[in-house]
Amino acid sequence: MKNILLISLLICFSSNHSNISENITDEQYKIINDLFSNEKNKKELYTYTDYSKTWAFTLLNYESLKNLLGPPCTKDGLIVKWENIFSNKELKMLRDKIAHHKVMKLDNNKLSKNISLKKTIDDKTIIISVPEIINNYSVVKISGNKGELIIVAKKVNNKWEIICRKWVYQVIDD
Repeated sequence: MKNILLISLLICFSSNHSNISENITDEQYKIINDLFSNEKNKKELYTYTDYSKTWAFTLLNYESLKNLLGPPCTKDGLIVKWENIFSNKELKMLRDKIAHHKVMKLDNNKLSKNISLKKTIDDKTIIISVPEIINNYSVVKISGNKGELIIVAKKVNNKWEIICRKWVYQVIDD
């Protein structure tokens, strides 16, 4: 009886990764590399992508986007309004893409040398969503021990540049 219970528990806990998809595109890897390889310190990413769908609610409309924490979105020192980044139709497309997120395993061979993959999560580990691309913009959710952040990047001269960092929530140490 104990063996059956143990096997059942193992199946339940391992099933999260049983639907792993290997379909991260080269452009999505380029986004990951452009966003994280410019950092001075080596970044530790969790081996599997975040497949949470709840952050799609932050993309309901322009008002919900304006309620996110952080400085305004900027490009070349100028403030960029959400309406100039995504239309209502594109926000809906983005929400639909997020609603269909699946767990994907990151390939260490496709990541820059400044990014390492970890099989366990600790205080330094970052969990990322699969980058979603709408026209020349990309959106990535980043989770870690300090909170949850949404990054919007724009493709400029074949490089993805961050124009917006918005916190869904942030943990501040006392």
